[in-house]
Amino acid sequence: MSVTHHASNGKTETYVPGFDRITGGGLVGASIVLVRGDFGRKELLVRQICWNILREGAEVLYYTVDHPADDVRQDMTSYGWDIRGLEKAGRFKLVDVFSDSVELMLSSQTLVRKESEDPQSQEVFYNFGLLYKEILGFLLRSPPVGSIQRILVIDSLSPLLLEEPEGVFSFLRSLKSTMAIAKATGISIMHNGLHEKSVEETVESLADGIIEFTRISDSVSLPNLIEVVRYSGEFEQGLFPIEVDSNGLRVVPIALEDLVRGKRKSLDGSREMLKGRFVI
Repeated sequence: MSVTHHASNGKTETYVPGFDRITGGGLVGASIVLVRGDFGRKELLVRQICWNILREGAEVLYYTVDHPADDVRQDMTSYGWDIRGLEKAGRFKLVDVFSDSVELMLSSQTLVRKESEDPQSQEVFYNFGLLYKEILGFLLRSPPVGSIQRILVIDSLSPLLLEEPEGVFSFLRSLKSTMAIAKATGISIMHNGLHEKSVEETVESLADGIIEFTRISDSVSLPNLIEVVRYSGEFEQGLFPIEVDSNGLRVVPIALEDLVRGKRKSLDGSREMLKGRFVI
C-alpha cells in the first residue's frame, strides 16, 4: 500500500486539522523538518502526524531519545492511536535510544572524572554511526524508493546536542543527502532554550523547514501558538492558535493578528450599536 493523498504540489497530507492548510499541503518529501518549541505540544503534533499517515500506508521509524519507547506508546494510546498492530506488521518501528543510553551510563566506569583528564576521553553514550546505518536500512530497502512514503522521526535532538553537537551536525548533513535520495521526510524535534544560540542556528541552517510552537502564557485562557517559520513551497505565514482535546491537536487556521483584528472589529461594532440605541 502507498500513500496516494497528495496536494497538487506533491506534499503529503497529514490529516491534522488545520496543519495541512498552513503548510500548503502537508509534509514535503526529500526534506528535514525541524519542529521546535518550549512546551510539549510539538511531540503531540509529530505523533499525530505519524498515526495519521501510518493509516494511509506509510512506514515510520521513530527514535525515542527524550523518553523510553513505552512512554511514547502510552501517550499515543491515550489518544486512541493503537500502534501495536502496526508495530507487529513492521510499519511502525520504535527505537528506544533513551533506555539504551541510560543502560550505558549506568554500566559506565567513567562517569566521574578528574578535571585534569583529557576531555576527549569522555564516554559517548550515543552511536551516530549505528543510528545512521539503521536509518539507511530503513529508507533504502526494497520495495523501490518512492513507492511507499517513509518518515523518520528523532524525538528529540536536544539530548544529542547537549552531549555532542558536532556529531549531530555531521549526522544531519549526512541525513539530508539520504532524505534526498530516498525522497523521504525527516522530522526532528528540538527544545528551545537548552542550547547555545550558535548550536540552534546551525541546526536551523540544516533544516529544510522549521515549525515553531510558542506559549504566550501559562494561563489556560490564552492559546498556544504554532508558526511555520520556513517551509518548502507555499505556506501561510503568521501565528496560529492550537487546541488540544481527546482526539489530539488541531490548528485554528486563522492567524492571531486576524483573530485580534476580528475581535476589535466586533467590539467596535457593538459600541456603534449601543450608541444608536442609547443617548450617551
